[in-house]
Order: sequence, then C-alpha cells, then structure tokens
Amino acid sequence: MQKRKLGLVVLFAALVFAGINGCQRAPKTEPDDRFDLGKLKTPATYYYQMQDTMQVYGKMKQELNRVSEDGRDLIKIDFDIYGGVSGETELRFDANSGAMVSMISTQEFRGQTMHNNSYYEQDQVTRIMDTPMKATRDTLHTTIPPHTYDWMQASFLIQTMDLASMVGDTTQMTFYQGFGRAFVDTADVTVVGRGALTVPAGDFDAFHVHLDFHDSQADFYIQADGDGKVLKHVVPSQGGGLETVLIPDSLGMQEE
Repeated sequence: MQKRKLGLVVLFAALVFAGINGCQRAPKTEPDDRFDLGKLKTPATYYYQMQDTMQVYGKMKQELNRVSEDGRDLIKIDFDIYGGVSGETELRFDANSGAMVSMISTQEFRGQTMHNNSYYEQDQVTRIMDTPMKATRDTLHTTIPPHTYDWMQASFLIQTMDLASMVGDTTQMTFYQGFGRAFVDTADVTVVGRGALTVPAGDFDAFHVHLDFHDSQADFYIQADGDGKVLKHVVPSQGGGLETVLIPDSLGMQEE
C-alpha cells in the first residue's frame, strides 16, 4: 500500500498545482556535473495520458520554458491535469545548478481544493499546506543537505544525464518529498538499458531508468535522441502498474 500511495503522488500530485508568489532565492549550490541542464528543450509542450490496466485517469499537458527572474535564469515547468482528476503545478529551478526555487500546487478533488507549496531557501524547505480539513495553514520547515532536489524534478534531471555512458551503472540522488509526510531520502538511480519502445505517440529508441526511493520504485523511459523527453513513466503495483505515456499532440489538445 505504501508503494501505491507514493506512486499516486508521483503520477498525480506532481501534476496538480498553481501560481507562484513573491521572489524566492535559489540556494547557492554549485552545479552538479552529472547534469547538463542545457539538454532540456525549451520552449516545449508535451501531452501524456495517465492510466493503469483497467482505466484511463486523465491527461496531462506539460510545458517547459526558460524565464528570467531577478537576474536569474530559471527553468519553469507547468503541469495541467484534466479529463478526470484536475489540478495545476508550477515547478521552478535554477537553469545552471538545478537548485530548486519553488513548487506551487493546487489540486481539486470531489469539489475540494488543496494547496501544497514548497519554497527552497539555502539549506531549508518551507512547505505550506492549505486544505479543507484544517482551519489554518500547516507550515513545515525541513533542513536539507546540499544537492537536495525536489522529487518532482526527478524525471527532468534524469533527462539531462549522459545516459548512454551510464548503462548498467547506479548513481545516487537526494530528494525532498513534500506531499503528505514530508521527508528527505536518497534514491538509487540505475540506467537499466536501451531499446525500442512503443507508446501512443509512436515508436522510439529509449533508455530505461529505474529509481528506488524511500521503499518505493519508479521506471522512466527517456527518448534516446531528439528532444530527450520522457516517453513513459511507470510506478509498479500489484495490479500491473500506474503509467503515464506520451500521446500525440492532436489527442492531447482535444480535451483541453
């Protein structure tokens, strides 16, 4: 059950959030040489479908852009979930070091709205939650070590790695996960291999990357050439797994 809960966070909570306020300072973290953030294509728009073996839960529009804020070059990623579950997410991180700035979220479910916002400042994350179940906001401060990234960043950081040279190898990355019980933990990231992959958007050559994180797992399939985008994301479960798969733009735009 714990794996499925974190899996749902990975597939949906990551996709359900809104706006940003104020000007947060990105932590002064030296770049991690494993990542080449210039590999992220911007601007770019992708459409995905979220499903398991029984049903389709909804669709997601993902937009990547570079923005300038107070003299900083940031990567801004917007998620828009529709067609079942609904919500918006805005993720911002430094375009050079990958250091997180903020994750702002709004999720709607059964007529209820929940806000879950995380702000990064030096060695600390401030998470502010506002839910219908509580009369006041829940504010939590968590100390983080250097080179700690947000769990929502995982797929984007993986896209920027030299996956071809890492096949068969495992590296470690530290993430903060701010949904539910907030925590910091280290993930094992293994580049399993490279091969052909078919998704609704077409046939691709893809790298398979496996993550073990806090007693949960996730598999990412990253396009080996071209945009280097995420083609498929799977969270294993007893029912066969929760999947997010790339779909053609024409199918994604039909229900926006």
